[in-house]
Amino acid sequence: MIITSPYDAFRHSHRSVEPEIPNPSTEYPTIIDTDGSSLYEKQFYRLRTAIIERNDTLTLKKYLQNAPWAVKRGHALGMYYDPFIVAARHGSLNALKMLLDHYSAFIKPVGRTDLDGRCCRVLNTAAHSGHLEIVKLLLDHPFLQADIHHNYNGYTPIMVTADACYCKDNLEKKEAVINFLLDRGARASDAEYMWGYYLDPITGEGTQKQMPILTALNFAAEWAGADLVRRLIESGADPRAKLMEDKEFTVRTDVTIISTASRCANVEALKVLLDCARTVGDVADAVSYRDGWGSMPLHWACQVSMDEDPREVIAEVMEKRV
Repeated sequence: MIITSPYDAFRHSHRSVEPEIPNPSTEYPTIIDTDGSSLYEKQFYRLRTAIIERNDTLTLKKYLQNAPWAVKRGHALGMYYDPFIVAARHGSLNALKMLLDHYSAFIKPVGRTDLDGRCCRVLNTAAHSGHLEIVKLLLDHPFLQADIHHNYNGYTPIMVTADACYCKDNLEKKEAVINFLLDRGARASDAEYMWGYYLDPITGEGTQKQMPILTALNFAAEWAGADLVRRLIESGADPRAKLMEDKEFTVRTDVTIISTASRCANVEALKVLLDCARTVGDVADAVSYRDGWGSMPLHWACQVSMDEDPREVIAEVMEKRV
């Protein structure tokens, strides 16, 4: 039986497969595979990425010995190929530990470090991907400045975890991360705001005011079960918040959490939200409230598959809840 290397695609030098070198000043390290053959780095550091994705610390150690600078922030390549981001995205715990140890030894930061501005993004990436052990490592690491409350591009760690967009196959893992973040003091009320035009329904006067556009609870209402939705509310999330959604060609205002749960056919979340409305005596108002498009929650429940940009839960989960 012939055992092939997972790095067969890197056995040829980039100079032999690339007619032109995109950046002549870029360093492309070479390492030795387990069978003694040479492995050559390629454009965008695909070999380094493949090693980290596999959580292959043996090969990563060789790579870092030949290219100790590989943990530096690479501005030209963007952040997608950044080694710390790759490890966080794929849940490569051992590889991330090795990268952090190497960064400490090579960069020699004084005191706590934010990994040259990357730490919060690494934390958000791990949280969004549902990698609990990575999140724990980043928050507990002795030399990292990982802030559980930091808002990066509109998202705190708990908000980005609750967002299931592009990451719907690990909902149970995301729920575990949210519960852990709440245990560690994350704010369930975290939200992102923007200024919007508001017309007073009584006076008819228009004014500018800040409106929430993203909240942890609104994200969770798309997919989370009753226990998590209830815990977010008990931890401070506002179930009566009204959001503004910036669609591609228009803006939808006065979007309720109940409307979001209805659009995503999340019956478990709806039951909790209606119970909350019942405690303050406004169930009828809650289910009949119209958003800026004139739609009530029932309208959205009937149009689950017709939404221009739906974020409904995966089909298997939805079938169980409808």
